[in-house]
Amino acid sequence: MGKIAEKTKRKKLNFVERNVIQTGLLITFEKVQGEEPEGIIYNVHIPYGIHYQGYGELFLKMERIYNLLERPQAEFEMRSWKKTDWKDTPLENTEGWNFSDSCFEEFKRMFACCKRWVYAETLFRRHGSWQGVMKAVGTTLYYRSDLELMHFISEYLRETGKKK
Repeated sequence: MGKIAEKTKRKKLNFVERNVIQTGLLITFEKVQGEEPEGIIYNVHIPYGIHYQGYGELFLKMERIYNLLERPQAEFEMRSWKKTDWKDTPLENTEGWNFSDSCFEEFKRMFACCKRWVYAETLFRRHGSWQGVMKAVGTTLYYRSDLELMHFISEYLRETGKKK
């Protein structure tokens, strides 16, 4: 088991490092009404923010971004009654997305001006869920499912709400 773990070790995560296709998402929290956050999702390759309202919409849009980036590869598709219709939305296709090196600098500026944020990088999509790492100010947590990520975000919002 140890040899397998050594071979699959990922280099230390640095979200201000250039990658060919960067799948990390900067999630900002503009408002929190009750238990439901509202804010904007940023990615290095998307030249505009993607607005979300509530956890459900946040996770649907994150999944759509991963599908459009084609990374991380899904082990298998999520089962559903019908596919979500993304026509006439910013997430319809990657037209207008910036896959050049210049997009990296804009992303760093976004990160610098946010007050409440988390950075989530989903490393794998396996067993119908996500596994990855979440960073917030002074904290790094590894999540084993999107539900666990939601729990971490909720906990982060409660803690930062107390400090205000």
